[in-house]
Amino acid sequence: MAEQKYVCPNCSGLIDYGTRFCPHCGNALGNWGNAYSSAPVNNNAAVVKEESFFEKYFSTKGRLNRKAAFLRNLSLGVVASVISFMLGIIGANSMLEGDLTGYLITVVLCLIICTVMFYSSLTINIRRCHDLDKSGLYIFATLLIIPAFKLVFAKGTTGPNKYGPDPLAGKY
Repeated sequence: MAEQKYVCPNCSGLIDYGTRFCPHCGNALGNWGNAYSSAPVNNNAAVVKEESFFEKYFSTKGRLNRKAAFLRNLSLGVVASVISFMLGIIGANSMLEGDLTGYLITVVLCLIICTVMFYSSLTINIRRCHDLDKSGLYIFATLLIIPAFKLVFAKGTTGPNKYGPDPLAGKY
């Protein structure tokens, strides 16, 4: 289980539970379970749950801002390209040697990996649609040019919407 983090109400930096002063800005945070603290309790600190790998790349719940969606899709593209390139070399080598079974295995592996990467990209873009306060079905509209540009470049809904809290709450 991931350790809970909190957001500093002053600078929005992530802080571990029990920290009395923000390591980023020095703000006094108060008493978060320390009975010996003389600082007042700060009830404005929001709890932030760190996402697991599965939640980052395969969940459709919640929202995802432009930068995070771009970086996650970019990393998926790089990983898929490298793996497909390596499997292509192995498959070509198998074909040159006359090993049809080895070639078919690499083709099937490549199809499986591409399917998983496509699904992951789809879930990331659905969460990006949620940030724009659109249904996940809006992803099909991105087959057209204008909605695709909106998905990539438009600023998400400010504040919470029906899909969850603002992923950039307190950040500039």
